[in-house]
Amino acid sequence: MLLLAAPSAFASPRLWQPLLLRGAQLPQLLNVPVRRLEVLAVHGGKLAPIPFQVDSMLVGGILSLPQGPVPTVDQLPQALGPSDELSMMMFDLGARAAAAAATPPDALEIAVADPLGGGIRYAYIAAVSDPRRSAVSYVNYEPPAAIIETDHYRLGFRNEFPDELHLPGRNGALSGNLISGFELRGKITVLNLLQFHLTERDVDSRMLAYRAGPIRVIRRVGHRLKVFMGIHSPEVSTVEFFYRDFAQAPFTMRLPLRKLFRDIQGRIAMDFVDLRGYYLLASGLHQPLPIDANTAAAVGETTAADWLAVRGGGRVMLQTFAASAELSAIKRVLYYRADAAGAGGALAAAVGIDTDGWQRLPAGPHRFNPLLISVPEGYGADRAMAEATVAPVVTVRAVSERDSAPSAARSGATQCPAPLNEEGK
Repeated sequence: MLLLAAPSAFASPRLWQPLLLRGAQLPQLLNVPVRRLEVLAVHGGKLAPIPFQVDSMLVGGILSLPQGPVPTVDQLPQALGPSDELSMMMFDLGARAAAAAATPPDALEIAVADPLGGGIRYAYIAAVSDPRRSAVSYVNYEPPAAIIETDHYRLGFRNEFPDELHLPGRNGALSGNLISGFELRGKITVLNLLQFHLTERDVDSRMLAYRAGPIRVIRRVGHRLKVFMGIHSPEVSTVEFFYRDFAQAPFTMRLPLRKLFRDIQGRIAMDFVDLRGYYLLASGLHQPLPIDANTAAAVGETTAADWLAVRGGGRVMLQTFAASAELSAIKRVLYYRADAAGAGGALAAAVGIDTDGWQRLPAGPHRFNPLLISVPEGYGADRAMAEATVAPVVTVRAVSERDSAPSAARSGATQCPAPLNEEGK
């Protein structure tokens, strides 16, 4: 803890990252109605409310998503449960309150120490009869139009796959649509005899339920495979999370007997319309490459892509997977395809990741968590990757006890960059 609290020349801003707490980490507030909660932080010497969100977890690890055609709803008034998720943004945390008397009675102090450097950040949470609430909302969802919008992107869907992406330029105005579609490719070889191919056109998807709050939009989406002559597979669901500068879609793969498969390959890519002035970055590239017709030769077919990013318009959009032991079995290489320039010299390019080696995973369930991170251009992909990999250390204690040594019962919770509920199977 002394090392974590020490000042550092490298202060990790974590501008894109949410802070997630479970209700069990706030035992003094369990069963308190959410409508009574307030979260405060010190900025400019003043203690003021910051945006936060509480998402209820139902029996079986299913999130309560009360809106949409197939909602999941807790019939009781929302109260903080041990598995519920409290979210806020890391950049909203502030300095430590100078005096305990300035905080609400029986408030809890949330202290966040960052192994990547910088001072400890603080927030305060309490149950009060008349809570102060921030009017700020970082993300907006328009279900009829299937549009999610923040200050830094506008994302639209068709058949629940990305179909529209607008990014703000340096002047703040939104760009035209930068994508023409989404590529999903799969190839499965069974017993060296049968080979099956899958594309995004073989998947029927629909939005089942959602919840939109000031910190994040959560959507449960159902998927069915088109098998043959109008016959579909049983529907499975995934859960997607969208924040101001961050999105994730954790999923669980269930593999049958390992000996059945000889090869399992997959591709996920975005078809871009015109990225003149943008650059391509990846873990296996020595330097950024301009997105043009000549880049395909430089990329080749073996460039490692533990992460990839597109840089331009003042932002870096980075895609990767949350770290897990099972990822070491999966080979990931950069996929790049450039098509002929169209009217006005616009170049169409597909950028994504080719994967291979899924057949090496043992039979049973396997959890993966793809992440999409947006940061300012000067931020750097390496810094964003470090923040996605190294979790800050969170200590929660009563404000009245904050000057005493923390005990194991009051502290030691480690914040994960992504919620790890049982959704997305």
